[in-house]
Amino acid sequence: MEGSDRSWSYQRDAEEDHGKDFNRLTHLVSSQIHKISQNVSSIQRMVSQLGTAQDSEQLRQKLHETQHTTHTLSQTTMESLRKLTALPQPPSVSEQRQWKLQRERLTNDFSVVLNNFQAVQRLAAQKEKASVLRARADSGIEGYPFEDEAPEVHAPALQEKLQIEKNIDIQTIQEREQIIRQLESDIMDVNQIFKDLALMVHEQGEVIDSIEANVDSAQVQIDQGATQIHRAAQYQVRENDRH
Repeated sequence: MEGSDRSWSYQRDAEEDHGKDFNRLTHLVSSQIHKISQNVSSIQRMVSQLGTAQDSEQLRQKLHETQHTTHTLSQTTMESLRKLTALPQPPSVSEQRQWKLQRERLTNDFSVVLNNFQAVQRLAAQKEKASVLRARADSGIEGYPFEDEAPEVHAPALQEKLQIEKNIDIQTIQEREQIIRQLESDIMDVNQIFKDLALMVHEQGEVIDSIEANVDSAQVQIDQGATQIHRAAQYQVRENDRH
């Protein structure tokens, strides 16, 4: 009898621990999704400023950092969701139903913010690519900046100044291209999260309609972006060799 009581006590304690873990993970995932949503709003605001009077290198750096931080947070949130779905089911049917509804809600919310995040990632990549193309066109500096002065007097110093400016332009372009490549890589990672999320939902027997469409759409965008990045990199190598 005493052994039976002890066994029941252990089982009850384990169920209480699982309930605490569920509540903790539910709160954690909800907080992570909220933070991703906040970051996406910030990214959208910064992306809207690209190519305007508010555009600057500081803005682009902040955008890159926030985007990459959000990408990392998305991966962490996926891991938290995995832990949540891996918890043993509670004995009560009503609790099982409650847990299922909460998992579905969090999974759907996560899918929505991921979709918004990926959409603004693509827009940022498009604007960054357009900016790089303009910078390349502008980097071919020709003529003298001081048209009213004698070229022969200032030619040596001027040529050195032009070369320094061109080197700075090329370095800036290369840095932006690296940021674009990182952005494309992050977009691919988010697409993988969508796939993992779809698999997890399938295994749990829960249906979230938006996930499958997000995976297919994202792959098309990634393939197009990867091709453009490859062409841009080849162009830059040829430009560097020529100069």
